[in-house]
Amino acid sequence: REPNPIHSPSSSPSPDYHDMLTLRGGVRRRVLSWNVAGLRGCLRNEEKRGYMRSLMEAESPDVLCLMETKLQESHVGEVEPDLFEALGLERAEWHAHWACSTAKKGYSGVAILARVASCGSAAGEATFGIGEPVADAEGRTITVDIGGVALVAAYVPNAGEGLRRLEYRVGTWETAMVSYLQRLQAGGRAVLYTGDLNVAHADADFFNPEEKRMLKQAGTTPQEREAFGRMLEEATLVDLFRAAHPEARHVYSYWSMRARNRPWNRGLRLDYTLGSSALWRADAAPAALDAFVLDDVLGSDHAPVGVDLLLLEQ
Repeated sequence: REPNPIHSPSSSPSPDYHDMLTLRGGVRRRVLSWNVAGLRGCLRNEEKRGYMRSLMEAESPDVLCLMETKLQESHVGEVEPDLFEALGLERAEWHAHWACSTAKKGYSGVAILARVASCGSAAGEATFGIGEPVADAEGRTITVDIGGVALVAAYVPNAGEGLRRLEYRVGTWETAMVSYLQRLQAGGRAVLYTGDLNVAHADADFFNPEEKRMLKQAGTTPQEREAFGRMLEEATLVDLFRAAHPEARHVYSYWSMRARNRPWNRGLRLDYTLGSSALWRADAAPAALDAFVLDDVLGSDHAPVGVDLLLLEQ
């Protein structure tokens, strides 16, 4: 894809680096992650169905992760074929995994679609949850293997109105997720952690860091931003978009619909692709080649984010 000319990220890996890795062996794979803010609502809206189809046609991902699907387990049988129709995909050519909230109806939820030809049979098996009972009951994570990399798709708990879940978010959730990521990497396995991680980590990740009110807004509290930094350090992860485009500014993945902020690009970067530090510009597969934000894609209050990987052929 061509970078948004308004933002013009300036530090993507060079073609020579890509060519070097290809010569060393491996295949390129694209992973996208998108908070759709209610999948059934998207599928009932013809305009949004069109945006979803256009995304698949333009980006041709090998893996599509969906966040905040808001499905119950009883909905999956009806929604899944409709989703494949909307995306223009053949069901038999894809693995599909669904995590649904059993704690609350119409809440949370994550899905992973993985192309069989690209990802192999290993992606047909999935792990649900991270071993934290509350989050697991809310259907917040799915893990699959793609090319020897553990892909963790997550919809991270929001601190909520009045920051009522802040302590849970920065304490219980972050501690459990760090432990889970460390366990995945314990045997030398690389991890890709992607999804709506519900925090604007750096000042560059939201449009108004100088406003004092943001100190008490979910996603921009000092506690959440510091916890995210600790998670990167303790789980030895890299923010792949920042690594690929360190000079990029005004690149966001979420805009308040209520405040009508998107036309003015008054947003936050809440959606991420994080990778094991060994992935970034590694000298052989598996390696992360580039990461990006598709901030021109409509259909939700979030934009899709993605990463291009070089993986071991399955």
